[in-house]
Amino acid sequence: MVKARYFLFIPILLQAQYYTISGYVKDQQSQEVLIGAQIQVQETGKGAFSNAYGYYAIRLPKGTYTLIATYLGYHNDTFKIVLNQNIRHDFLLIPSAVYLEEVVIESEEPDAALQDTRMGALQLDVQEIKTLPVLFGETDVLKMAQLLPGVQSAGEGQSGFFVRGGRFDQNLVLLDEAIVYNAAHFLGFFSVFNPDAINHFEIIKGSFPAQYGGRLASVVDVRMKEGNRQKRQFHAAIGLLASRAMIEGPIKKEKGTFLLSGRYAYAGQFLRFAPNEAVRKNVLYFYDFNAKFSWAFSDKDRIYLSGYFGKDDFRFVQGQLGWGWSNATTTLRWNHLFNDRLFLNTSIIFSRYNYDFEYRRVDDHFLYRSGIQDWTLKLDWDYFLSDAIQLKFGYQGTYHLFTPGKLIPLSDSSNVNPTEVPKRHAGEHGLYCSTSHQISRALALQYGVRLSYFALYGPLERYTFRRIEDPFPSDTAYISPWKRVADYWGIEPRFSMRWRINENNALKASYARTFQYVQAATYSSVGTPADFWMPSSDKVPPQQANQIALGWFKDFQNHQWQMSIETYYKWMINQIDFRPFAQVYLDPTYEKDILSGKGWSYGMEFLLKKRTGKWQGWIAYTLSWTRWQIPGINNGKPYPPFNDRRHDASIVLSYRLNQRWKFSAIWVFLSGQPVTLPEGKYEIDGRIIGIYNQRGNYRLPDYHRLDLSAEVRLGLKKPKQQHNSIVFGVYNAYRRRNTWSYYFERDKNDPTIQRAYKIYLFDIIPFITYNVHF
Repeated sequence: MVKARYFLFIPILLQAQYYTISGYVKDQQSQEVLIGAQIQVQETGKGAFSNAYGYYAIRLPKGTYTLIATYLGYHNDTFKIVLNQNIRHDFLLIPSAVYLEEVVIESEEPDAALQDTRMGALQLDVQEIKTLPVLFGETDVLKMAQLLPGVQSAGEGQSGFFVRGGRFDQNLVLLDEAIVYNAAHFLGFFSVFNPDAINHFEIIKGSFPAQYGGRLASVVDVRMKEGNRQKRQFHAAIGLLASRAMIEGPIKKEKGTFLLSGRYAYAGQFLRFAPNEAVRKNVLYFYDFNAKFSWAFSDKDRIYLSGYFGKDDFRFVQGQLGWGWSNATTTLRWNHLFNDRLFLNTSIIFSRYNYDFEYRRVDDHFLYRSGIQDWTLKLDWDYFLSDAIQLKFGYQGTYHLFTPGKLIPLSDSSNVNPTEVPKRHAGEHGLYCSTSHQISRALALQYGVRLSYFALYGPLERYTFRRIEDPFPSDTAYISPWKRVADYWGIEPRFSMRWRINENNALKASYARTFQYVQAATYSSVGTPADFWMPSSDKVPPQQANQIALGWFKDFQNHQWQMSIETYYKWMINQIDFRPFAQVYLDPTYEKDILSGKGWSYGMEFLLKKRTGKWQGWIAYTLSWTRWQIPGINNGKPYPPFNDRRHDASIVLSYRLNQRWKFSAIWVFLSGQPVTLPEGKYEIDGRIIGIYNQRGNYRLPDYHRLDLSAEVRLGLKKPKQQHNSIVFGVYNAYRRRNTWSYYFERDKNDPTIQRAYKIYLFDIIPFITYNVHF
């Protein structure tokens, strides 16, 4: 009996004792949480990443360990520990741009690209890009993202962008988890993201983690700052065309924070100096406002409330013609820590986008309006199972309200009759589960699945046409409220892997399937405010994409240089386009003019980046092909859509001369986009009508441009205070006149000949911005 008792006790003696070290990764100065920071256990080579709220947890057997926390743009923080109980430890990282006693603390960025299992995930240092030259001197994170491989600009001065053959509406743009349907200000020349209010910016180009869904091309995840937890700060920037200001600080130290920021563009004020009186009466401006509040009830419960509102307004011809658009988002989040390893975030999210067009004359005074509105509930769990396995699972449900278009007379004398395309109601749901699994020092996997469901509901009228050419339907059926019109299920597997060949080399592979149930109806290649959003239905099936990718990632010279080469192939189903000469605005039967087919895109992306030293920057190059094949368009033959760009290259350089001066330069090259131009003409009653035989039959000329800037820091004799700065430079330094579009006119000497003329937007543009901190 004694021997038996001793034998049964052996497993208990041999069982390891496990403990958890957990906490937050924060900025040492402001106490802002850092999203996606890497915490590595030096002894095992494994570790974890902080989640979307800065929280991490690692479960380890009893022992002595060294933990290293690293984050883009920050100095590493090392913590040595004897782990014999559960421990709470917050890592406080020092920004790499901090100056101490005339010495620059260089960023010791981790080999994040080698460690990260995901492919195509790119993160930008928001503070660093504020000194780079941009259009009109206004810092824009979306413009900077377009300098990265695989992210292609939609055109001169546009905030729209294409990712790996995707359309502009196939990008999921999030601000504090809320969808931003139009991320552009000022006709697309600026984005809605105020750089002063942003804490985190990341774009994922291919293998989305399973928590993301609803789009095919990319995810742009932007998180606002929470506000400085230590002291109150004020920042302002005054530029030639726009100014911005921000105030942040603690409501109560270690308990609550606030952030308020605003931006106003006064470009229209310069019109008052125009010699023409009609031009002086035009209106041209935009503004936006960000706010965020947080409160920690305890170590386990925190609440965040954030919001954004932005509006553009343009009025011309002495106020007779005007249009504008607005975005509004609100996010209420509750973080709850069940224990050291189980983390829950619950979010209630509101998002709204509206577009207005007003025409004002004595007999024709009317307003056209379209828009979309969302209410969303999200539940996201993080379970830190061990130092090798982290689980994410959750649910997302969204109610969509679509306003395709309505016409509203604004005076009793208006000859316009009120018209409205009936609103549409839809529900979109998603369940997901994802696992990050570090099997060994060399091999790591991320695998998961997302189950999506979409349903379109009444009230709705469905129309039947005997022939598509018929102007009026032959039959109409009414569908009662909340009766299901159409529904779709989607199973979306996600997989990525990383094989660490050695200290400086890694290979990666990924596969992802995605569904998109909401899309934009547009005639434009880049997206305009006038586009209206529409749901999938019984007549418009959801879009689907499958993408595979392979990549080689390499660091050299002690991680000072980073190189990556990625290849991808994407095949797409139910890509949509309009019939030739379709008219879909204010047409309740617009779905009859929508055609769908298949598409495919493939290419190679190269990135070489220098991350430390006085010289920093990167070289990016993308080689890609995109084709669509849609029955009823281009005689059913494949054609290059507007987002097909063969070559896309950029060079970004910055040089830190000393503490006071920093110089930057950007050079970009883009192959011309496909355009559809007439190949012949005929004349009716003196009007020339173009003959179009083939989609994408011409290309715009190649685009290239050089931008230069310099930053001078003021007040360096006061090292304990924030320093003011001046950023100045030129956009399009060698005055390249890049073609924006074409227009056609009859030849003055021979009216039978019609000639094409190029339109360009910008010559050389100087800019200057004064930044104030205190």
